[in-house]
Amino acid sequence: VLMSRAGVDKIDTKTLEKGGHEKLSVLDRKNMNAALLADILWAVERASYIVGNGRSGVSQIITQLIGARLNMDPNFLGLFEDDLTTLECLKETEEIAWLVAP
Repeated sequence: VLMSRAGVDKIDTKTLEKGGHEKLSVLDRKNMNAALLADILWAVERASYIVGNGRSGVSQIITQLIGARLNMDPNFLGLFEDDLTTLECLKETEEIAWLVAP
């Protein structure tokens, strides 16, 4: 995700590095969340699919919003590393790929 610079430049990065986002001031958290929302909306407007971390709420909300924009089931638009069904299909595909390789 491309972090917007508007509010992020003002965030106390030393506190962020030491204690994570929960240790930030209320204002810093608001700035970070606003920048993240701007990045999510930017990605949703431009993307047609996503490959991401299945535990990432950001990846999942992007996939949901892309699905809404394209009027498609978001499960067809995202590939996540913890999706065991998809990974099994990919493994199976890899095992038979030699049959169709030139």
